[in-house]
Amino acid sequence: MSLIISIYSPYAFKEVILPSVNNADYQIAVNRDQFHLKSDLRLSLEIIDGSWRLRSDPSYQLYLGEQRYDTVELAGNMFLRIETMEREKLSLLVSNVNDPFHALDKFRIRANDRIHDFAELSYQETQSMGVLTGILREEGFAVETGLADMPTCFTGTFGSG
Repeated sequence: MSLIISIYSPYAFKEVILPSVNNADYQIAVNRDQFHLKSDLRLSLEIIDGSWRLRSDPSYQLYLGEQRYDTVELAGNMFLRIETMEREKLSLLVSNVNDPFHALDKFRIRANDRIHDFAELSYQETQSMGVLTGILREEGFAVETGLADMPTCFTGTFGSG
């Protein structure tokens, strides 16, 4: 079982899978440009005897509900709030996952395993093309196949700009 911290602001989203370490300090970098903050932020965590804890820092305060905490032991389905000294707010969602690589499913990266298993020769990748164009169509892309007199050549277009 792995813990994932999802960090939200009105401008950005970041997901971090906490590493499988023990009795260590850890930091999560929150980029000021990405999250539209006045300065970069480093969330301070520690893992002691298998329990992850998020710690307050001089640059931010930590809230669980309306209550302010110096340290919070993390568990799945937990919703936290960070407030910087400049009164900027970030939301944190802590989740438990059985498969630490679940994030790859969102991006269909696991399709690569299927494509690799086809072991098709160059210009004969009909099964691979079927998987990739199917994913593009499911995501709303307009797909054009058979380009440049090559039956497996394709493009995917989304939107009009």
